[in-house]
Amino acid sequence: ILSNNSFQGEIPPQITNCFSLVNL
Repeated sequence: ILSNNSFQGEIPPQITNCFSLVNL
């Protein structure tokens, strides 16, 4: 899985929140 930093560059914050929940 790519780091959240990579996603923030291309994907909006709402989606990054979903990824953070998956990490938990």
